Amino acid sequence: MEFVLILLPIFGIFAIGFIGQKTLKFDIPNLSKLTLYLMSPFLAFNTFYTNKLTIDYAYLLIFVVGLCLSIIAIVYVIAKVMNYDIQDACAMILASAFMNNGNYGTPVVLLIFWRGGA
Repeated sequence: MEFVLILLPIFGIFAIGFIGQKTLKFDIPNLSKLTLYLMSPFLAFNTFYTNKLTIDYAYLLIFVVGLCLSIIAIVYVIAKVMNYDIQDACAMILASAFMNNGNYGTPVVLLIFWRGGA
């Protein structure tokens, strides 16, 4: 039951987007601009306003930057070994190092680490 309750919001968002696009014909470029330039700053402000900044955020930043640089280096070496041209190498680096880590993964992580309401 927990599986359904945690993953239902993800599929609900997909369904709403799909139905909305089919019925309302969203203007995707303008909607993307609205989300990026208006909604994201509000989300960031709310996050920093409601949470105390601690040294843990610095550790997280160092880890994320280190992980990103490591992935870039590994993919770059693989691209060189496989003799990919610069466009393919850049595409691989972008897809590998800067993957989408949005809110869709949050319920899945919640499902994995959920301990029966503890």
